[in-house]
Amino acid sequence: MSYGQLVRTQYLWKYFAEQEFRNAIRRVLNHGESVHQLQRTIHPFAIGSKRGRSRGEQRAISGSLALLSNLVMAWNTQQLQAMANLPADRRPDISVSDIAAAGPVATSHINFRGVLKFPLEELAESILRPPIRLSAA
Repeated sequence: MSYGQLVRTQYLWKYFAEQEFRNAIRRVLNHGESVHQLQRTIHPFAIGSKRGRSRGEQRAISGSLALLSNLVMAWNTQQLQAMANLPADRRPDISVSDIAAAGPVATSHINFRGVLKFPLEELAESILRPPIRLSAA
């Protein structure tokens, strides 16, 4: 018990004494909350009561939302990395440290509710073309 109090006292001392440590803790907490905001953006409606649902159904709903959230964060991370890899003269007016500080939970560039249109007319020939058969020589 006393060891736990000692660790808590040390944490609190560091939290109140060091601004940089406070900022780091707030960034982590904000990141966790921003993941929840991302999940609310993906599925803004109430999931409903737990009554009448099996544990398997609850796990499937929770897992699906987590999977979609992870897909969005993976896509955003890939795009941030691609931007960071650009040469400085081709990169938008943003520094690598700004990119590093950005969290991968942005959603303003993602169309969650709109109609998706694919140029099937342009791609029809390549999609419908019969596969190339290699003959044995």
